[in-house]
Amino acid sequence: AEVFEDCRDLVQSAVDGYNVTMFAYGQTGAGKTYTMYGAPGDEGTAPRTIEEIYNVIEKSKARFNYTVMGSMLELYNSELVDLLSKGTAGASKKKLNVRVEKSGAVGVEHLTEEECHRPEELSALLERGNAQRTVAATAMNSESSRSHLVLLIKIVSVNKETKE
Repeated sequence: AEVFEDCRDLVQSAVDGYNVTMFAYGQTGAGKTYTMYGAPGDEGTAPRTIEEIYNVIEKSKARFNYTVMGSMLELYNSELVDLLSKGTAGASKKKLNVRVEKSGAVGVEHLTEEECHRPEELSALLERGNAQRTVAATAMNSESSRSHLVLLIKIVSVNKETKE
């Protein structure tokens, strides 16, 4: 809860159109997963952020139309893997490539993106993607993912009056 309170204003910035990154790092057992996901009754930064996105959107929906899109990918052994593609069992997981647009924007080719109308849909997407992660034991943690997880949430707003 304390970490999320430090990050809460980033949600408003994201809804306002700014690029925002929340990043957890540290050695095995440092609490990265707990900080990001928490436990039932003590939700972490990711579930709280999802709820806050829709709370902020609700306050502005008289002036703006919003679309929220979610994607999840994993970086494991120098490969990017789409955690939401339909055939995501073992070796059939969809491998991805990074691309740089002429504008300089960086994107991931063919990454599955799903529209999420409610916080429950985005939370379910997060759970589905997490279930597809690669798990490999380490000396310090038998359930360590040994990978990097990226949850991408894209918020598109259109002013109802100006259509921009």
